[in-house]
Amino acid sequence: MFKDVLNSLGDYTIFAEIALVIFFIVFVAVGIKVMINPRKDMDHMADLPNEHDDGPVGEEMRDELEQKEKEKGKDHDAQ
Repeated sequence: MFKDVLNSLGDYTIFAEIALVIFFIVFVAVGIKVMINPRKDMDHMADLPNEHDDGPVGEEMRDELEQKEKEKGKDHDAQ
């Protein structure tokens, strides 16, 4: 079945060549973007996962975790 579909396309090697050209263009574009961006912007993007400003949900979860840790510490001290 697949052979019939591919044979009906004729010379389908052009698709492999097109895919290679698209890959090369994207690869070069990403490389250029990385080279052009200032170091400050890259450092900022690298630090984004480490920031504590997760929005209201993140703050609530962090507060709950801190409260549980304090309670755990109190329970541990009482023993």
